Amino acid sequence: MGIARGIANIEKLKKKGDVEGLIEALTKKEQDIDIRSAVARALGEVGDKRAAKPLRKIWAHREGAGADAGEARRETSAFRLDVALALAKIDKRACVDSLSAKTKRKNPGAAEVARLDERLDAIEALDKIGDERAFEPLITCLDDDDDLIRAVASRVLGELGDKRAIRPLMRCMRRSNHYWDKFAYEAAEEAIEKIQKKRR
Repeated sequence: MGIARGIANIEKLKKKGDVEGLIEALTKKEQDIDIRSAVARALGEVGDKRAAKPLRKIWAHREGAGADAGEARRETSAFRLDVALALAKIDKRACVDSLSAKTKRKNPGAAEVARLDERLDAIEALDKIGDERAFEPLITCLDDDDDLIRAVASRVLGELGDKRAIRPLMRCMRRSNHYWDKFAYEAAEEAIEKIQKKRR
């Protein structure tokens, strides 16, 4: 099935309110990822709570984790973001709580490296959802050992614009070496500037 035809079929299912049909389409892993993204968005628009469980399952199973770098990785992240945003429309509190848990470091060593993409996707999703309950988990990320996690969390905190983030961001700057962790250092610095501008 072509992408255009597949998305047209998804629109028909959405108009009919066929939640079961949409869930079936969502769970077909062999289906084109653009079509599955359209399904996730459609489920979010329909807003039926029956879709919450399969949407959460996709996050729990880290679908797409380990995808090749580049375009495949970007497509996977975009799909996971659509899943998170759909879930937020159905049950925002549960979605934010689940994503917040995903941002946390769990295991040392190689196992944690394998989870990096999942954690970054969760932080990006919290940014798009824009819920104030994401504030504390994001602050915790500023103390993470991974400079990329610190950098992305800093950027999102800058977007949120909460002045309470300034001191933790300053600590992040002190922790992040300007030469070795330049990415995290500059992200924290820019976040502080953005928050201060919003306060003026």
